[in-house]
Amino acid sequence: MKSLGKVMITPQGAYNSSKTYTYLDIVIYENYSYACNVDECVGVTPGTDPTKWVQLTGNTEDYRMTLENDTLTLISINGYSTSVTFKNAANYGW
Repeated sequence: MKSLGKVMITPQGAYNSSKTYTYLDIVIYENYSYACNVDECVGVTPGTDPTKWVQLTGNTEDYRMTLENDTLTLISINGYSTSVTFKNAANYGW
């Protein structure tokens, strides 16, 4: 059986320039959220290379994030919300 590879996003918290991120890792950088879009994002600051990082949300100051029972919920200031469930989400500091 062939492996599908990584198929779920992985929240990593605040961007750290000394860390290696992999495909579908999600970071927060300067109040915006980004997803690594390649096998590895090393030493590339989110927002500087759209071939490596894809911006997911606008300014996160416009959002409130809550985490309860492995469900991360983003609620925008205009009241729209979205929820995503992560296995062991609390381990990522969100």
